[in-house]
Amino acid sequence: MVKTAKPHLGITFYLSHRGGTGFENATQCTICPSGNYCPHGSASAPTIEPTKCDPGTYNPDEGAGHKYNCRLCDQGRSCPLPGLSNSSHPCAEGYYCPNGTISNDQFPCPPGTYTDQTDLSAAEECSPVGRATTAPGDRRDGQPPQPCKPGYYCPFMTPSPDRYPCPEGTFSPAANLTKAEECTPCTPAYYCTGGEPSESGPCPPGYYCPEGTRYDEEFACPNGTYNSHYSKWNASEHCLDCTQGHYCELGTVNPVECPAGTYMPHGVDVNGTLIGSTAGYESDCWECPGGSFCLSMTVTPDPCGVGNYSEPGQSGCLSCEPGYYCDNHTTSYVDMINNKRCPAGLYCGGGLRSLDEATNCSLAKYCPEATPEELNCPVGTYNPSVGIGAITDCTSCDAGWYCLEGVSTLLGCAHLVTTVPPTSPTPTPLPHLLLDHTVRNRWYLHRYHRRTLCGGLYAMSGWVLLPLGTGTPIDCPRGYYCPANISASYPCPIGRYGNSTLLPSLESCPLCDPGWYCDAPGLTLPRSPCDPGYVCYEGAYTSDPTDGVTGEICPAGGYCPLGSYESLPCPPGTYSNTSGAINHYDCFDCDPGYYCSNARTPQPTGPCSPGYYCTGGPELRTRP
Repeated sequence: MVKTAKPHLGITFYLSHRGGTGFENATQCTICPSGNYCPHGSASAPTIEPTKCDPGTYNPDEGAGHKYNCRLCDQGRSCPLPGLSNSSHPCAEGYYCPNGTISNDQFPCPPGTYTDQTDLSAAEECSPVGRATTAPGDRRDGQPPQPCKPGYYCPFMTPSPDRYPCPEGTFSPAANLTKAEECTPCTPAYYCTGGEPSESGPCPPGYYCPEGTRYDEEFACPNGTYNSHYSKWNASEHCLDCTQGHYCELGTVNPVECPAGTYMPHGVDVNGTLIGSTAGYESDCWECPGGSFCLSMTVTPDPCGVGNYSEPGQSGCLSCEPGYYCDNHTTSYVDMINNKRCPAGLYCGGGLRSLDEATNCSLAKYCPEATPEELNCPVGTYNPSVGIGAITDCTSCDAGWYCLEGVSTLLGCAHLVTTVPPTSPTPTPLPHLLLDHTVRNRWYLHRYHRRTLCGGLYAMSGWVLLPLGTGTPIDCPRGYYCPANISASYPCPIGRYGNSTLLPSLESCPLCDPGWYCDAPGLTLPRSPCDPGYVCYEGAYTSDPTDGVTGEICPAGGYCPLGSYESLPCPPGTYSNTSGAINHYDCFDCDPGYYCSNARTPQPTGPCSPGYYCTGGPELRTRP
């Protein structure tokens, strides 16, 4: 129901229906209720609802038209809510309430005073006792103010003894402090979290605590130093330089061993002398060089010794590979592969300490340079000499004789041969006739259009030889292929190898594996890994291909270690603009103002983004 009243001077009204229309005169507006005021409206901003008086004020009258009609809350009272029509809320014990008070605990009695009454209007009405005030709740039982607690300070009008703790980095064993400046700075070698009557604790190992330290890990010993004791306060005096063979990151308690495969010659030696600059990160430990090995905590790399080798970053050495010799104490893998190759005609078994220990290649064998094993002279050839170095040095089998794989002498045909007439169910002995004999296993005698056996053997398509009377074929040997209908074996050509028997065609000889090369016919395995600085694709026939089909020189933007089938990207923070790089040491530090990701590009990846800076160097460093 709409409440209406006759308007008169000094009384204002409001439109009680929000959004209502069709009113004819002011008598239809509602009089402004107590606790509120209703300012004059306008056509564009009509007064639709009464406005509540603010907290700290009240209005007992109806029809108020202005904010100033709201009265300040009476002395000794509080007005915590908006829209009050009276000031009936009493002040709290321990507090006083002047005109306009909002909360009953807004104005505490000052330090040294108290009250258990609920109608005080000024600080002067609080009862003096000459001590610091306590919490307002204590007033209800009439207790006087209590001393400020140790570890705290109590300025004027503090409501509780632990309201204001001494700040971080200070403490206070004394009570009744009146300001933060009276708190005691934290003692050197200790830390103080604040609000305590004594230091919070001793400085932990790995850290130092000068005067005024706020928390236990505020001041870490810098990178490259360590501290294994409690209660230290001076970085230059108590954070000790890291020792040799170790690294010390921020806040290190005891030096950390450089991992196996690395070493660190810098640091404090066993005599206490500082050598070089200490290591502050694990990445500062140096990579163990090839030809040496480094256990954890290594100061100086240990040589592998003659007869052994190692790659960089190793914790142990390997016996020298067959086909190579290791005649110095620090032979690296790259040095062995490139410079310690057993010459053609000699065979170097594993672990050779000197080229003098190499042996001449055996009878019936040939030994190319750096061969990991002595290779049989192929079927149809023989070798009566030691020390030959190429398959072409194997001697072709003479007419009238036959030569199996890996023989040193000619093998003669038998006195009797057998012919198999088309209608004959069994072989028939015939006089020895040797009309057509070749050196490639074609032990055929063509007479009367019959196939005749020489020396008890004849050729089968897909096989090499069949022993007379057994019915069991002899397999086409490894490294060779034997086409159908041809009683001969052919060596797998360069760029391919044959690691199994019974290969029926050239295409069945696998292409040389990526990263390896096959430089001779008749190989049973790839010869060796390709040279550092080169990429070998399938079918490579040299250790340093450049034809772009079987391989190429390592392209700019990356590096190619031994046996690479693709280039490896330079580490983040570096790049390579030259071809033929063999390891990451050939990559250049990124240029200042640019960043370098591992993208195999021959130039920096791009300029530093706006809002960041790039220092360049061996790490990818972008900072806002």
